[in-house]
Amino acid sequence: MASASTFLISFTHFSLYMLYIVTYDLNTTGQRYTDLITAIKKMDYCPLLKSAWLVKSSSSAKQIYDYLLPIIDSNDHLLVAEINSNRMGWLDKEAVAFMK
Repeated sequence: MASASTFLISFTHFSLYMLYIVTYDLNTTGQRYTDLITAIKKMDYCPLLKSAWLVKSSSSAKQIYDYLLPIIDSNDHLLVAEINSNRMGWLDKEAVAFMK
């Protein structure tokens, strides 16, 4: 059984922020890319791919989704998914550093 001090040390390394990928396809000409990107940039973010961003947040995936949903149209696609430690990829140094 772990001692209280061991628990406290372990607990202090716990992050209140989760790492998410936010990705989208805006399917109609004249979409509000600028509005969507501005909304993403109001969070702790890092550009990942052309239409994909990394976001650190204490909010849930659903809360982030609900925040971004009013910006897109019903024929667009939006995915907000938590990224855990089981990941692999070939990315820019900035993205790799952001995920640490």
